[in-house]
Amino acid sequence: MRRNTVKVSITHRHMPMTDLMRQYAEERAARLEKYYDRVLKLEVILDHEKERHIAELIATTANGEKLVGHAVKDDMCAALDIATDKLERQIVKTKEKVRGARAKRAHGRPKLAEEPAAVEAPEEVPEA
Repeated sequence: MRRNTVKVSITHRHMPMTDLMRQYAEERAARLEKYYDRVLKLEVILDHEKERHIAELIATTANGEKLVGHAVKDDMCAALDIATDKLERQIVKTKEKVRGARAKRAHGRPKLAEEPAAVEAPEEVPEA
């Protein structure tokens, strides 16, 4: 099984980025790598508006599909946890969908049953 390393970029808006927050975001992002090895890039966007902390994670898969987890909370760590959980569910769902499609292609379409031999009509028995 081949393992790609996910390119993680962390962006912060309207707030200073602490080393602790960057480390926490990287740990949460690295956790997503184990679910699907076809995630190539992961963007973590952390924002602060008034009293709301916004975390958004965008994963780009090998086939170009973008999966997004978004959360708004009063605490940045809680927002990051919820967004990561949402994205995790989407990644697992995408992986299962891809595996299901591959399984269908591998097994091919089921063969149709052979046509049954011509069934003869039962002979009528005269009533006595």
